[in-house]
Amino acid sequence: MRHLIALLLALPLLLAAGPLQSSQKIRRVGEWETPPTVVLCDTETVSKENLKLILRWWEELGYEFGQTVVSPTHRGCSGNVGGTITITRTALGANTRFLEEGEKLRWAKVKLPVDTPNLILAHEIGHGLGWTHTREGNHIMNGRYSEAGWFSGGLQIGPPRAFPGARGPRRGGSAAGRGR
Repeated sequence: MRHLIALLLALPLLLAAGPLQSSQKIRRVGEWETPPTVVLCDTETVSKENLKLILRWWEELGYEFGQTVVSPTHRGCSGNVGGTITITRTALGANTRFLEEGEKLRWAKVKLPVDTPNLILAHEIGHGLGWTHTREGNHIMNGRYSEAGWFSGGLQIGPPRAFPGARGPRRGGSAAGRGR
């Protein structure tokens, strides 16, 4: 019954938002068979701390990553290595290339200029996870930086993960009311 009431209360908001327009839909061209290793080739491009922060943001949406490696001598820094999302430096604008075969991602190479903002890093990691651009305003995968933001609608692939220390959901009232 509570779920029905919550749905009825949210219905006016859902109707006001309207259906997604075709230009607002987001599409995923492939996914990883196993969690990819993330290789950071240059800490001037992005710091290891910022990279871990952004990977945690994606993990909150249900994505998994393998090991995070910081190494300018890793094979992925100079070539395309299967099972990796490699982050390298470029003098040009940020971009991501990847190999997709049969809707499976094999490798991804994220190229970023020095001191890339976290919003762009998160966007390019999104491409490394197989997502295309959307025109939806304030969305992380919006192709225009001036119109992008941290909205992640349509990207969640698993149940939301609780942050460390979060309390579990209560069931059946308070603990005091159950005689504990």
